[in-house]
Amino acid sequence: MENFINLKYEEWVKSGKYGLNSLEDYISLEIYPEDIEIFSTVLLPETFIFEDYILLRRPNINLNEQKSNFLQWSDKLKCKNEAQKIFNNTNVSDIFLNTSQNSSESTLLNVARLIKFNWENFLLNKYQDRQFNVVIGGENFDPSLTFYQI
Repeated sequence: MENFINLKYEEWVKSGKYGLNSLEDYISLEIYPEDIEIFSTVLLPETFIFEDYILLRRPNINLNEQKSNFLQWSDKLKCKNEAQKIFNNTNVSDIFLNTSQNSSESTLLNVARLIKFNWENFLLNKYQDRQFNVVIGGENFDPSLTFYQI
């Protein structure tokens, strides 16, 4: 992973809590499987097909409302592909709303890269008859991701 600077891990190593310092030790002692299981919902997102476009399903928004939002963006932009880019946009800081301010820029960008890699594979495997671009935008303190069909 590029530019691996993880502040939590570095603090853990400096604390000398267990006298250990490898990433494997940190994972085995500090990371919970339940957290990875929950995060898998980001890495393997729920999607739906509407107007022949693959869209991210936002669980906290009614599906009909999501469809209506997509149509509004399509009408406004006069291009469903552009609407798809906007509709599927996800800010890393929104995923970690309460904790991202405590993370380094490199950590947030590495998380964005991880999500991008997983979305590419997820979309390729789930929708084998389609092609997608998955892109990271705002490669600074608040990276975002989106995908769209090509």
